[in-house]
Amino acid sequence: MLNNQQRMKQQLDQELQDVTFTSFDKVLQETRPKTFRQRLNSLWNREITIPVLPFATATLLFIGIAGSTIFFSQEEPSPHRQLVEVSGNVYYSDLYEKAVAKK
Repeated sequence: MLNNQQRMKQQLDQELQDVTFTSFDKVLQETRPKTFRQRLNSLWNREITIPVLPFATATLLFIGIAGSTIFFSQEEPSPHRQLVEVSGNVYYSDLYEKAVAKK
C-alpha cells in the first residue's frame, strides 16, 4: 500500500512538474489587506450578488407604500382655524399665538 502511494506521488509530481503558481504575491496581498479600499474589496469579494427582480420589487413596494401613506395621511386644516396676516406673512392664529407667547 505504501509503495503504491509513493508511486502515485511520484507520478503526480512528474505530471505537475511544469505547473507553477504565479500569483503568489496577489494571494498574499488579498490575505493581508492594508487600506480601507482593500478591506472593503475583501469583504465584498466581488461575489455578492443582489437579484435584480426581488430588489426592484421590494423597492417599488416600499416607495408605493411610503408614498401612499404620505399622500393619504395629510390632514385637512380644520375649518375653525383662522388665518392671520402679520407683516405680510400669513399664519394660523393658534400657531402665531404660541410663537408670540414664547417670546
